[in-house]
Amino acid sequence: MTTKAFLLGECDNIGALLDRTLRFDYGLEGSFEFYEECSARLGILQSELNAVDPANLPQVGILSRGLAELTQLICRIERSSIGEYSWPFVEELKRIAASICTEATIDDPDAPLKVYVLAEGALDAYCIYHERLRPSYAKRRLLTIVFPKTLKHFVLLHSILGHEIGHAIFGCTKHQATLVKDVLSHLTHVGGAFETAAATAAHIFSNTVPPSVLADLSSRGATEANLFVEFSDWSSWWEELLCDVIGLVSFGPAFVAAECSLLYSLDVTGLGVGPYHPLVAWRINLLRRGAKLLGLDLLPENDSPLKEAMQEFWNYIDTFVKNDPWCDVLDDAEFLAALNGAEKLLSLHKPAAYPPPSFEAMEKMLSAIHRLVPPVGFAVDSQGEPHCDNVDFRHILYVGWIESRRQNGSGTTFSIVNKLCEHAIMQQRAISIALEGGM
Repeated sequence: MTTKAFLLGECDNIGALLDRTLRFDYGLEGSFEFYEECSARLGILQSELNAVDPANLPQVGILSRGLAELTQLICRIERSSIGEYSWPFVEELKRIAASICTEATIDDPDAPLKVYVLAEGALDAYCIYHERLRPSYAKRRLLTIVFPKTLKHFVLLHSILGHEIGHAIFGCTKHQATLVKDVLSHLTHVGGAFETAAATAAHIFSNTVPPSVLADLSSRGATEANLFVEFSDWSSWWEELLCDVIGLVSFGPAFVAAECSLLYSLDVTGLGVGPYHPLVAWRINLLRRGAKLLGLDLLPENDSPLKEAMQEFWNYIDTFVKNDPWCDVLDDAEFLAALNGAEKLLSLHKPAAYPPPSFEAMEKMLSAIHRLVPPVGFAVDSQGEPHCDNVDFRHILYVGWIESRRQNGSGTTFSIVNKLCEHAIMQQRAISIALEGGM
């Protein structure tokens, strides 16, 4: 059997695998668009295989890799059935991704990515499988987001996916130039620790480096000269910072809390120098400063339970901040310019940017969740008449985090507060549909 003949047989196997995915639901919209896209990709690859000269091994190899990538994609999506994750949260996440992660195709000048989600792995499983460039045999790009299996319903922690959406946005060719000009240029500003790989290495090995960091690097044979040659990928580091900026601008305070909790659970010191990510302490210090620069930590002027509860939340965030100046790697003015650049882009693609909530709305939601009621835009007035309002799901997440840190809170566990927020996001979606005239 020639390689070409074997691969044509594999096309039949992939077709059968694709048919089996129809057993599951992949969100409220069902599986049709996914099945249609994958069928189109398989048909194009099969057609090109039929036409290729078996002796043209380079082209046969390209088609073989295309089939392998398609198989991996189908296998991932087959595991992303609706019972495997918190679908109310995912529907909101899809709305954000669809608003900004678009590209021009033959059929549509602004075709959105198709988003699927699966739950697998441990705490470090949060990630995104995205096709940076739409394959030549595809109609649109597909995006698969991964939750840790044990946290699949923990919507408060899912805020960290704002970072992963950042990778998807940066992967959209139509936004890359803007992000480089308005965000990345400020993160890598002249004279800063991220101006070049050499500048970052020089900061790490400066005379203010914590002894534990220097000892760890020395034990691995890392030096200022070889750090970004043998041990770490500098371009990956600055992309991670860029995605943290997008996560903050898209998800607000809940993103800061989720990243503090998750990153410090993976590196308890915050000072580990890894291959693909900047130090946890650097990232958390930047996020806390970013929240202040954007005014996300503003408190009500009046003395109220909300003011006290919000202060307790930000005091909790401050416990993750390292006071060592070595952990502060960007100039405030340049960092604010980067945040403003990201906010400007996301604001053009509603609902991608985080909208600051009113203190009045926050107070009502905090009162509800304190009484173990899902915090949504619903209330009954003194005459017994119901009133519904639109509430952004990211405000629900913020209220959940605030309640979870209150000293005089509802006395429930983080898990129960999280479940109240998960239900609130689902109920709020129904309220919003009703307000839009859909019911």
